[in-house]
Amino acid sequence: MASSRPDDALPNTTVARGEGKFEAMRQPKREARPWPEDFKVAPMTTGAKLKSHPDYVAAKSGDRDAALRVVTDLAKPEKLREMAARHPDAIVVAVHAEEASGFNQIPRKFADYIGYVTGLEVDPSIVQSNRAGRTGQGDWYRMGNRPEFDGEVQPGRKYIIVDDVVA
Repeated sequence: MASSRPDDALPNTTVARGEGKFEAMRQPKREARPWPEDFKVAPMTTGAKLKSHPDYVAAKSGDRDAALRVVTDLAKPEKLREMAARHPDAIVVAVHAEEASGFNQIPRKFADYIGYVTGLEVDPSIVQSNRAGRTGQGDWYRMGNRPEFDGEVQPGRKYIIVDDVVA
């Protein structure tokens, strides 16, 4: 029987900012690296509103035009501009993920939209390097099964990580 204790769901992998790469680091289950103290989440909408959008399923399955419609309907340009003003030198990175139903286009289109609205640099070269298998899973599972990333980073720069759902 599976344990219902939250600490049993802690991540066994973590993403670290290296001297030139995002590297997936294997760590013991109970020693997961926490997010930095200044880590912030800036939701644009609720999960329920996102999932009820008429183009959500198509966008999640790989339809780029549907993803653009989802993003433009739900993103808040003023909130994005405020974020860019607080982090003017940040680089925007989308979580590129293959979902059970296809290649999710929402994060990529959202990153492009942020770049368009704010003028921030978008870097498409940092990619998710594993299949986390989190689609349809609960928050504890999602928190305990973080995706891994690979790609060159610029030391000292801040990164804005864009995804369609945060758990």
